[in-house]
Amino acid sequence: MAQRALRTRRSWLGEEEGRGFEEAAPPGPVISVTIMPKGRCYRLARSITERLARVQGGLATPQPHITIQGVYDNADLAPIKERVAWVAATTAPFCVNVTGIGLLTSPSDPSLLYLHLHVEKSEELLDLYAHLKGELDALGLHTYAYSPEDWVPHLTLASGRWSRRELMELLQELEPELPVCVLPADEVQLNRLNGEKDWRCVARFPLTGVRAQPCR
Repeated sequence: MAQRALRTRRSWLGEEEGRGFEEAAPPGPVISVTIMPKGRCYRLARSITERLARVQGGLATPQPHITIQGVYDNADLAPIKERVAWVAATTAPFCVNVTGIGLLTSPSDPSLLYLHLHVEKSEELLDLYAHLKGELDALGLHTYAYSPEDWVPHLTLASGRWSRRELMELLQELEPELPVCVLPADEVQLNRLNGEKDWRCVARFPLTGVRAQPCR
């Protein structure tokens, strides 16, 4: 896993990452379902965002997160809560592998960069994405358009207009603690956008299935 993270680190400034963002992350959701990192993954993510805040142009994300599903409609939250609660009640807790740093470029603004941690696709993660999408689509809502196979999960850290030199210096500073960690996914969080940038948690739902083994 560590070797994979090092390979990722050397390729994170490539143009292919920017094209991936254009395909995988259309802008505009006003409601989201997220997994919030805990333990070592949370400490690593916060360490990176705190260092980014010292870099000119950085707009550190207040809370690092993995977005599992986004809703583009400014809809009534009551039926959404019911569907998300049902999915959570029928999903067992699982482990999420975080494997290194990645960078995506905004398709509409090449100077705007998005820094994230790579998340390995797993059967459990894809099932959660698919179940949430199915339940929310059944309400007639506009959710993420891509299939589970095309979805690119990642742990969002920050966005900003950094220079490549600044980012490379930051990466060298992080060399001793390249983010390779495992986070427990035992809860999902429902959020709503208030204004342009203020995401607020409106509910949390524990995953209440039986886990085969703990995260290590």
